[in-house]
Amino acid sequence: MISIPASRRHRTLALAGALALLSISAGHSAFAETRNATAWERLWKNDDAGAKRTFKSALATNPKDADALRGLGWIACNADDKQGALQLWSRSIALAPGDWTTEGLWHCVTTLDDRSSRHEYAEAAARAILASPKASPSLKESALVIVADADEQRGAGAKGDAERSSLQYIRNWNIAGPFENVSHSGFDKPFAPEQELDFQKSMTGRDGMNLNWRRLALISREGTCEVSVSIGDNLEDILYAVTAIQSASDQEATLSFERSGAAKLFCNGKPVFSSDAYVDSRNIDDPALIPVHLRKGWNTLLVKLADDPSVAANYRLRVLGANGAPLPLGGGASVDPAHASGAVDGAAAEPGALPVALVAAMQPHLDSVEGALLLSDALETMHDYRQAETVVRKAIEAHPDCGALHWQLSQTLSDDSRTDDARAERETARGLNGHLALAELNAVMIDHSEDPATDQIAQTKALRGRFPASSDITWWLAGVYEDAKLSADAFKTAKEEIALSGGSADVLRLVGMYRDADRNTDAAALLKPALAKDPANVALLDKWAEILGQRDDSAPAIAAYRRLITLDPGTAGHDADLAALYTGQGDGARAVETLKTALLKQPQDADLYSQLGDALQEAHQAKPALAAYQQAIMLDPSQVSLRAKMDALSGRKPVIDLAPALPSPSLKNLPADSASVTMLLDEGREVVYPDYATVTRYHQVVRVNDEAGAAAFRSYPLNRTTGSATLTVEQARVTKADGKIENASNDEDGASANFPSLVAGDTIDVTYRVEDYQKGGLAHQFWGEWYFNDFDQHVKTSRFALITPKDMKFQVQAHGSVPQASDRTMGGWRVQEWRASDEAPLKLEKGGGAMNDSAVWLDFSSIPDWASIVRWYQDLSKPRTQPDDAIRTRAAILTKDAHTDSEKIKAIEAYVAKDIQYQSSPFRMSAFVPTEGKQVIREHYGDCKDKAALLTAMLASVGVKSEMVLLSPRNYGVTPYLPSPRFAHAIALVQTPDGPRYIDATADKMGYGDLPYGDQDVPALLIDDKASDLTKIPALPIDDNGMNVVYTGKLASNGDLDGALALTATGNWGWVLRSAFQSVTRDKQDDLLRSVATSLFKTLTYKSGSVEKLDDPNAPLVMRIAYHADHYASVAGNFLLAPLPWGAGGTPQHPDDLMSNGERKQDLEMGLSRGSYHSTVSLELPAGYAVQDLQPLVEQKSDWGNYRANYRVDGNTLYADQLSTVTSYRIAAADVPKLVEYLKTTNSDSSKQFVLKKP
Repeated sequence: MISIPASRRHRTLALAGALALLSISAGHSAFAETRNATAWERLWKNDDAGAKRTFKSALATNPKDADALRGLGWIACNADDKQGALQLWSRSIALAPGDWTTEGLWHCVTTLDDRSSRHEYAEAAARAILASPKASPSLKESALVIVADADEQRGAGAKGDAERSSLQYIRNWNIAGPFENVSHSGFDKPFAPEQELDFQKSMTGRDGMNLNWRRLALISREGTCEVSVSIGDNLEDILYAVTAIQSASDQEATLSFERSGAAKLFCNGKPVFSSDAYVDSRNIDDPALIPVHLRKGWNTLLVKLADDPSVAANYRLRVLGANGAPLPLGGGASVDPAHASGAVDGAAAEPGALPVALVAAMQPHLDSVEGALLLSDALETMHDYRQAETVVRKAIEAHPDCGALHWQLSQTLSDDSRTDDARAERETARGLNGHLALAELNAVMIDHSEDPATDQIAQTKALRGRFPASSDITWWLAGVYEDAKLSADAFKTAKEEIALSGGSADVLRLVGMYRDADRNTDAAALLKPALAKDPANVALLDKWAEILGQRDDSAPAIAAYRRLITLDPGTAGHDADLAALYTGQGDGARAVETLKTALLKQPQDADLYSQLGDALQEAHQAKPALAAYQQAIMLDPSQVSLRAKMDALSGRKPVIDLAPALPSPSLKNLPADSASVTMLLDEGREVVYPDYATVTRYHQVVRVNDEAGAAAFRSYPLNRTTGSATLTVEQARVTKADGKIENASNDEDGASANFPSLVAGDTIDVTYRVEDYQKGGLAHQFWGEWYFNDFDQHVKTSRFALITPKDMKFQVQAHGSVPQASDRTMGGWRVQEWRASDEAPLKLEKGGGAMNDSAVWLDFSSIPDWASIVRWYQDLSKPRTQPDDAIRTRAAILTKDAHTDSEKIKAIEAYVAKDIQYQSSPFRMSAFVPTEGKQVIREHYGDCKDKAALLTAMLASVGVKSEMVLLSPRNYGVTPYLPSPRFAHAIALVQTPDGPRYIDATADKMGYGDLPYGDQDVPALLIDDKASDLTKIPALPIDDNGMNVVYTGKLASNGDLDGALALTATGNWGWVLRSAFQSVTRDKQDDLLRSVATSLFKTLTYKSGSVEKLDDPNAPLVMRIAYHADHYASVAGNFLLAPLPWGAGGTPQHPDDLMSNGERKQDLEMGLSRGSYHSTVSLELPAGYAVQDLQPLVEQKSDWGNYRANYRVDGNTLYADQLSTVTSYRIAAADVPKLVEYLKTTNSDSSKQFVLKKP
């Protein structure tokens, strides 16, 4: 309901215990107990105009009617009149600060205040709250911050600081981290700080990092302890903070604790608070109030925080006495981390019965529309969508015709990624109440996003006419103008909104538009008066300082950054920007000192150390610069480029030059080449440093010989080896045939260099480097591969050099005729080099396997065994394979009618395979971590690992054991890599009552028990404690895949044929055909049947057809076709020559195509063909014709399958029965000639002409 997309505040509700309060009790009428019952009833029954008149009438009688002001605020909110709502709600709170609605409305007011330049409204409400004896302590906290900000804006900065200090947040903390939290798995693991508090001992953190306790320096003026910003790294981390507080006596106290991220809190080693919800709390609003016992003397407080890239962990904590006032422990001798001691109790914290002011205030009023709206909106802002939905749905049961409730539900569902349900609720809301501005805007934004720009402009302008005070509609119109390249209209519209609101958020939005258009002068002109009005606004000042710095206005930019640091001392980025300005001025000394100050705030920030190293180098302080670079590398080994800086600074030869680059080949007088491209040079030089960071430099020179080569390389692929690697193109150009040089354009993600003008005769020259460092469970490992030849490429020179510390252990495995390596030691480095020349192009033979199975290539890995990969992936995936409440609930619904484990497995497999849409992402290049199951259920889509993990978790919830399995399908090759995470797919191994069964939940068009042929007979890794090596997924029985075709026909004496076929496909053939037919609309399926029919005979005329069991993958697919073929049989006097109309039994129709110039070099892949093919023919002959020389049985056997055909005549009908089996997945290249002869024999029988004679 209170939808303000540009700036939403997130509250931290201590939901444990509070959720018990979320029940809507029967009580009084939703409207009767207010002073303006008629007006409220009209409002919630969608009569905004009538409600407005009635509320205004009440105000005319009593201008201090807070109830009427609040009602008018809701009407303004419906119209998205943010300024109006702010003014009206603020006045209402100022008049009645003790009213129950104040708890709910206050966070709306503070949010609206962020968007406004009229801060006096919120200030007046805040001062009233502070004066009210009925306002809750948490509400007074937030109000005091608003007052302090207002005092500071008026120039009373000292007073504002004093007001913030009076909150008495504890500011003296020691911090440590980061520790491992992959897949949010670290929250319940007791790391070193929970086992022993020893400030003199080092600890082992994530990725083997050496950690020590440090003093927390990043604390906001309001008391927020920015632990993640100080020592986190924007990954999934566990962080700790500890202090000790001194109590003069044994006493009962309350900890007021608000945090972002998940958190645990221990007092004197006892767990007193625990919440694994990753919430985002950006203001003082509604902290958890935790009762504790303080003993006389020193008491240890230990905070454990968990964060991830979406939530930076921080907290505020203060101690309240028995009277609810803060104990004076904010600093000084009463708070000292040095006195902290002891290990924590491993018992779980009891989270129940935590007082939460907002929930407590709303609970008695949840049968009112207003109470439900306020609480559900608050729950939604803290991302507890399910509880928000519960609250508003119960309210809708009581008030089904209230449009505001339906719109609130729509927003909750939308935030929960339930798009279709959200749209339905929005339309219900719009049908009930046409005064909901943002519901109307949402309809334009979502439902008409593909409309022409002119239509969108017209629609939005019409909306703006209906809701002239709506800032969101105005900004949307500005955006539509921008998209339509109507920049003048966009700026005019944005400036109109600024004139209306003038809030800092809107000013910054227009500043961004100006800067995107390179109108920095206009941006500065807009910022200047905004800052004059709001001089303490950090966001405005930050943008102002940035603009000044970029236009080389150093002195005022430096002054602006100094002011920023005063206002926002907890952000080290301001110090870094100021240091860059000092460096630009040549003031290296100040730059160095400023960066040292920044490092006190963020002592584990590798980027700051890197910048410090640069500043020290500029100041000609080589030794300290080297130390700074070394510290940066220690904190973040992925900063590989710093090593080159260190080499240059110390005068050392770069390590990579131990294998000097080869010179570029000459482009003159190049001989003609029949290959599509000639790889004149393919060079890679890789350095593995002692900490396992890697840098690889590539140089490739490619002559394009024909259009096929040009088409393939216009987007030239670059080898960014893993998802964690960074790729930097150093040179990418093409030399045209006339000698002119053109530079390439790179794509956004660095996956290719683009040469749109590339034609035959051009030469590509690309140089780039790839830097990488593995984190998490694969830290201190490396792996990779190098190919010496490729398809359709004549490789003139291929050279790979691998430079490692001489004692580093790793494996190397050669595939094919890899050249012998040279191996030498130089200093402390081992240099291995492989070089090949004049490698002929690989030719992809028909049915040939993947490149890994036929190329000449080198594999290397430092990972000692596959058990290491199992442990690594267990850490990543295990939390995602354990059921949570959402998974248990969904599994229970799916299996409510299942009575056996088999029925449960089938029900869950069908849901994950079919109801969860498969959305592919490359396994190697995306995160390895499966998405949380509740998110997959909510969003209804996932990739292979998401589906496998969800399937495993759901099965676990009903007592069925299963494990994830990693593999690469057959099209990736069946040659296994050395131990490494080089997999492309994930499935599950399920322990069914019938034995272990592999299930691929991405195969949504396959039945239970089937498995795609690409998953069969391939190396795989079972993610199980007992797994220590690759296993091979077994092949299903051949009878599980194949076709049964029944042909019937009647042959006329003129050679024409009327026939029909009924094809039944199972297994992979059922999957292939089902996928083909489901890929087209129903009205196009007849066209597809026609194309199948006409492929049988050139002269065939399609008559009709149908497909059965298309939507039931557990049943065989049945395809029926009726047809007519003119001149099917050849007429010669009283003879007819007629073949039988049956298929080829899954085998190649032209066996000679399997050979290339009489040779075969690649194994033959038979994955899809492997199966059983049964065909029967019943052909009615023309009257008087008899079959001549009928051979009743033809039989062939081979190592790869068998063939048998029986023939007989009964009356005037020729019957044939053919069974062909293919038993091998792959046939060795040496055996293909034998296969060809076998196929020629069987195909000869299948296609033979029967002689029919009429006496």
